[in-house]
Amino acid sequence: AMLYLSGVTVFPYVIFFLLLKSSILEHPATGDGGLLHFYDDKHRLKFVVDPTQILYIQAEENYCLICYTDGEKLKRFTLRITMARLEERCAPYKIVRCHRSYCVNMSRVKGMRREADKTNLLELNVDGVDAIPVSDRYSSKVSEML
Repeated sequence: AMLYLSGVTVFPYVIFFLLLKSSILEHPATGDGGLLHFYDDKHRLKFVVDPTQILYIQAEENYCLICYTDGEKLKRFTLRITMARLEERCAPYKIVRCHRSYCVNMSRVKGMRREADKTNLLELNVDGVDAIPVSDRYSSKVSEML
């Protein structure tokens, strides 16, 4: 009887804890109006943006720099998260990895050029933004999407 009583008493709390844990760790990629929600490594909401405004994401050690446009202004937001986690969150929006340190929004790419030293660079359709490097590892994937 004690075994059944403890099972009946503890079972609802275990279910509640598991549901709470899964809702904290697995956030939906989109929220209201198709916006992209970014969470930090502690699963706290830090940044919300329209995915069409993102130009590129650059990795800097344990941080990622999200470069985006706000009207005519070029803005940047730093987020503590790994590039691998950002890559999986952004994949449905044509934001793909093109380099070890870069993801780029393919809908904002104007073209790809090859330099004399045989490096590939992506030109974006926004003035004042440097070209984004494309490594050999990701060049075939990027070329297919162009």
